[in-house]
Order: sequence, then structure tokens, then C-alpha cells
Amino acid sequence: MRHATDLDWAAATGHRFVDELLAGTVADDVLAHYLVQDYQFCDAFTALLGQACASAPGLTSRLRFARQLGMFASDEDTYFIDSFDALGVPEAERFEPTLTQATLDFDRVMRDAIESRSYAQVLAVLLVAEKLYLDWAERADRDGMAATRPEHVGWVDLHRGPDFRAWVEWMQAELGRQRAQRPTRQGRSRAGVHAVGGVRAGVLRRGIRPLTTWQGSSAGPARSCWRHSTPAPGRGPAQEDRCTPSSEAPPPPSTRCGR
Repeated sequence: MRHATDLDWAAATGHRFVDELLAGTVADDVLAHYLVQDYQFCDAFTALLGQACASAPGLTSRLRFARQLGMFASDEDTYFIDSFDALGVPEAERFEPTLTQATLDFDRVMRDAIESRSYAQVLAVLLVAEKLYLDWAERADRDGMAATRPEHVGWVDLHRGPDFRAWVEWMQAELGRQRAQRPTRQGRSRAGVHAVGGVRAGVLRRGIRPLTTWQGSSAGPARSCWRHSTPAPGRGPAQEDRCTPSSEAPPPPSTRCGR
């Protein structure tokens, strides 16, 4: 399932945004746009972790999700607030921004999983999202990180390290156990559990947070940004289209721009 989405995965983990974040050169307006869109997932992501607690097969699994929910509610939310303050993001923009299509798409993926009440589906969506974050953040360990500002370093550090890697590896093992199980008391068949592979590939194609599709804000007539379109697997390399300054003719519409 992972290899079926290699092009999407490589486009996300090797994206220009990640390069500039690690180098500490990403523009403030681009980072602010990214974080504002990402912050809109907090409600659905919290509910998704809650549904994982509710649908998990036993106490051990429930407690693992509960611990992650506690971390998300403290460390990650604090990072957002501090970064919004540092980047000068207005209050209204933090909580009521215009949502990009990618943001709407991934929010729908999470809410569909929540409404399914299927442990395997919830787990699949969580795993793809968190594994993608881990893979690009661990580039800092392999390639080094020149960034020093808290807004840059903090976002990387939230998604790497022994604890975050253990969380992702635990979910991988948990999904493997679900795939191997025989039909449960609720009548979910092994084939039904295997179908979450389609969810995993679909999540990548529809846009995992802003990493797969993003654009800088349009602040400043001379500011240029980049739009990135993630292709479906097997359809060629990812494309990047430069956003022209406002004094020039607008570029052709992009497929999806935006966590």
C-alpha cells in the first residue's frame, strides 16, 4: 500500500516547503499560511483520536491514544499559539480563515473516518498522516537543519524524536494486527479490514495536510509563491507552478492549494 503512493510521498517529503523550513529560509507569510490551514484540522484530529479511543479493541490501545491526545492538546496547541503570535497572525485569521480545497478535502477524510466508527479506518487515516510527518521531519536528522527560529525548529521537533517514532511504529503494528484478525463480534471481515488500504491511498491523493498541496499568501505585489500539485500514482512527477506577482496576469488555476 505504501509503494502504491510513492510519487505522492516523495513529492510531500521532498517538497520545497520542507527544504526551506529545514534551512530556516521559508518566508513568514508562507509559513503563516501553512500553519493557519494546518490549525483548522485540530478539531477533526482531536475527534479522530477520540474515536480511536472509543473504537479500540481494549484498554491498552485506548490508553495509547489517550496519551497522544494529551500531548496534542498541550505541546502542539501551544506551538500554534506561540507561532501565530510571532508571525503576527490576526485572531480572525487563526480561527476563521478561508479554507483551501486541500484543507476541506482532508478534513472530510478525517470526518468520514470518525463517522465510520471503524477502528481500522480511523487507524489508517491517523497512520498515513503521522507517518508522512515523521518521514519529512526526520530529514533534519539525516540532512541536518540550519533553522534556528522557534517557529521553524518547533514544527520539526514536534514530528520527530524517539517518542514520535514510537507512536508511528505502534500504529503500524496495530494496523498490521487488525489486518491479520479474523472476523470480529461486530461482523467486520478480514476483507473489510484490508479495504483500509484504499483509504490510505485515497488520503494521499486527496491531500495530506498542507505538505502535499500548498501556496504562499498573496501579501505584497512583488511576492512570488509556489503552488504544488500532487499527481495520482503513476502519472509523472509533481508539478510546481509559480504564482506571478499581482501586477501580472494571474496564473492558470491550480488543482489544489493548501494541511
